[in-house]
Amino acid sequence: MPRGLFITLEGLDGSGKTTQINRLAAWLKKRGHASVVTRQPGGTATGDRIRELVLDSRSAGLAPMTEMALMFADRAQTIAEVILPALNAGKLVLCDRFTDSTEAYQGGGREPELGGSGSRRDAHGRPRTAAPPPAPRRPCRARAGARAAAGRPASRRALG
Repeated sequence: MPRGLFITLEGLDGSGKTTQINRLAAWLKKRGHASVVTRQPGGTATGDRIRELVLDSRSAGLAPMTEMALMFADRAQTIAEVILPALNAGKLVLCDRFTDSTEAYQGGGREPELGGSGSRRDAHGRPRTAAPPPAPRRPCRARAGARAAAGRPASRRALG
């Protein structure tokens, strides 16, 4: 059985990553290609709990290293539970954020000494490419602001 393919979509909050990943999954399905959609953080029961913890306003005092450790714990669980099994089954895995967001949010966005791993490898150690969708900043800010006004958690620090 052929190996699957791991594709990540990265970008600013409100840039349309989730919309585009869902459109891509539907497009692939119409053409007979099995795909699995996941996200970071989240995508597993454990990951969803980590996501809730990091997005919870009561967690505002998390130390940067703690936040980064939570993101890596979520990623390890997602790799073991979702990504590798799907790739081994020959499926396409579509992931809403992955390592690039971690580097931007928990690395460069928090403490510069935490980021900069420069990893450009997938879960199997193969070279990978991440292509962020083009996103004008004004509409992204407007969508992110509308989410906050509607009571959805602010993602200023969490989604990495």
